[in-house]
Amino acid sequence: FRVPILLTAPAVTLRNDSIDHCTANAAVYVGTGGKDYVITGNDIFKNTGIGLAMIAGGAGSKVEGNSIVNNNYGVEVDVIPNADFGGGAQNSLGNNVFSCNAVQDFWTVQTNGVLAAKGNYWDHQP
Repeated sequence: FRVPILLTAPAVTLRNDSIDHCTANAAVYVGTGGKDYVITGNDIFKNTGIGLAMIAGGAGSKVEGNSIVNNNYGVEVDVIPNADFGGGAQNSLGNNVFSCNAVQDFWTVQTNGVLAAKGNYWDHQP
């Protein structure tokens, strides 16, 4: 699994970055055991894989104010409960933009659980 940004240590802040035109599996990947992140103010766009992949970690993280557009998948979250994308336990304001991602703007393999994602902007029905 190829990724340019791999978050595995807890309590890291990823702020005000542009991650674009990446040909890896994911532009930003939260690894196993990774938790308590603040991911804010980033532009994640035009990546051929997943923009933000929280497949194995991300519990207790706050994700707000990001623009995640024109990727193959915008966000994949496979561990629930996971990050707060708006209105959840970490008091995220949301304010993320999920738009024009080719397959899905937001994807999970989970069939039950609650994922907080209020106060965001979607270009299609979420």
